[in-house]
Amino acid sequence: MQEHSALPDLLSGEQWPQVEAILRHSELALISCLFWWMDIRAVIPRRRLADSLLYVPVTGRLCCRVGDREREIGPGECLLVADGVEHEATLAEGCNFFEAYSLHFHAFSLHNRPLLDMFASPFGRLEPAAGWFRQLALLCHVLGKDVELGRQYGEWLLRSLLLEQLQHDNPLADPPVADDHRAWNAIYRILAEYAGPLRVEELARMVGVSTVRFRKLFRAATGVSPKQYIVDLRLRKARVLLQTNPRLTVKEVAEQTGFGDPHHLHATFRERYGTTPRRRLFGARS
Repeated sequence: MQEHSALPDLLSGEQWPQVEAILRHSELALISCLFWWMDIRAVIPRRRLADSLLYVPVTGRLCCRVGDREREIGPGECLLVADGVEHEATLAEGCNFFEAYSLHFHAFSLHNRPLLDMFASPFGRLEPAAGWFRQLALLCHVLGKDVELGRQYGEWLLRSLLLEQLQHDNPLADPPVADDHRAWNAIYRILAEYAGPLRVEELARMVGVSTVRFRKLFRAATGVSPKQYIVDLRLRKARVLLQTNPRLTVKEVAEQTGFGDPHHLHATFRERYGTTPRRRLFGARS
């Protein structure tokens, strides 16, 4: 007698690139996980943040707007907000109280795109809701006991939350394709050594092509030049350190992310984000 598995086939040829994009081809870093409740009308004021957010309602319902898309969500659903996307939420009609978990994190595809921006919809599902609530409650408690351990657990939980979306008809709308393996070899080298000196010519020699050819195949895989990819990665790493490790000085952050000196980090950071590393650091401390 042949038995059929009840497990969803997430490893099919069609879905495997999406699973791989979340598990292998992305970088995640948890900044915070909070449980909060409100009884005011404007739960989330209209805003646009530089990092990713995930809201998980526990009680009550919210009328949410993300970019130009609107929807009401409640327990068993979630809101996915990609970097830089304008969003807001108000209590739904007839709802006077709201509780939710809010995860603030860094999420980027190794293809140099905000990971949440790749999902077909900013509105997702989490089932069974009670099980996810327990895991999020545990995350809050672990963060309260040991921040570093909590962030490690948080990264695993975030990947699980994002994989869950694939089971509820919310796939990555533009999943990465099987790019030239030479570009991936270079990307993995950059990820491992971004804090040290990196030269495009050396990366080209490593993958066995000319510098001109390397720049073309790298741009085809990521949409940017190798030099820009390295700068973008270093900026993201610096931003995460400033938000998650307030004991570090700006000089230490510059040294750990490949900028070398704080003046270089200051100028590059301000040009990209419109603020200085020191202000971001003081914001994290407050």
